[in-house]
Amino acid sequence: MSVRNGTVLTPGGWAVSAPPTRRSDDDAVLDVAAATLVADPSAALGAVAAAAGIGRTTLHTKFATRHDLLVAVAERALDLCDEAVTAAQAKAADSPPADGLHHLLAELVPLGCHLAFLLRQPEAFDHSAPADRVEQLASRVAAFVRSCVPVPATTPDWWLATSLHALVYSAWDAVVQGWLAPRDASSLVASTYLDGIRFDPTGART
Repeated sequence: MSVRNGTVLTPGGWAVSAPPTRRSDDDAVLDVAAATLVADPSAALGAVAAAAGIGRTTLHTKFATRHDLLVAVAERALDLCDEAVTAAQAKAADSPPADGLHHLLAELVPLGCHLAFLLRQPEAFDHSAPADRVEQLASRVAAFVRSCVPVPATTPDWWLATSLHALVYSAWDAVVQGWLAPRDASSLVASTYLDGIRFDPTGART
């Protein structure tokens, strides 16, 4: 896997990242950093700078330490995920509730690189701000899922969010590996997620 202009590429060159159309130069660097650190969680600042096409000194002027960079990438990832939930909510407002989850997944699956960073870089959460925001994001995701899907009230919010997060990352990784077509990723996550959590009061099995 390689990195080009903030996008994770498979060996065959398939782009699998979808950062916003408008982004600052700093955001572009953070997207490259996320991709680089997913490919190599121990990557040094020099490797990130090289992948971003800037000098190490320039990177150091933006982020004095590796930990500062990790926190900034985590904040960027959380911003993108928050934007994804907001976009899904807007689309869901004009469609049947059952379509809401598909809208959310269509927004989240392309952000698999950033979700993977959140999974693989616990050091970023030594800082209280990203850690607090992760909880807030999980609450938003869980509330959105409950608005779309008749899940049991006893299912914890943290499970609704983290299990969806894991499936989204798995789908993104499968696309990167060439096992799954991008157009099929959202529907596969939705069917797996719903079959796992949907409550059937009849007890029917298929």
